[in-house]
Amino acid sequence: MLITSHLVVTLLAAKGLALEGPELLVALAGGVALDADHLFTNIKWASDIKNLLREGRITHGEIKQHSWIQELVSGLISGAIIGFLISLVFPQVHWWIFPLFQATHIFLDSLMKYEHQPFVPFSRWRYRGFVYPGSRTEWLISSLILIAVVT
Repeated sequence: MLITSHLVVTLLAAKGLALEGPELLVALAGGVALDADHLFTNIKWASDIKNLLREGRITHGEIKQHSWIQELVSGLISGAIIGFLISLVFPQVHWWIFPLFQATHIFLDSLMKYEHQPFVPFSRWRYRGFVYPGSRTEWLISSLILIAVVT
């Protein structure tokens, strides 16, 4: 999903849970900033963004675009560990906030039509979602919802 989609869902869920301050920042890290792994996993990700803006489509959407931290089992295990560590450093932040928002991120990405390995590292089973990545329509709708939520 586009980062705007992740941002909208994260902001709506955080608003529903009345998260503020450090808890909101942790929610944004789990729900949105998780996509920073694209920069390390796939060098073609930057050209995907350029092609989306110029041509309205993602040209490399069929290749692996994320690390194990964005797969279901390994992501939730690492998310629980990260959440626990965050709560040790910042006691005012509940441990479950990071993994909850990471799970929403993983769910949105699991819909996308590229390869997913939900049980990695325990199984190499793969599937593909059904939503075509990076359409202009998705970008436009996500942006309009984001503007409506922020204002």
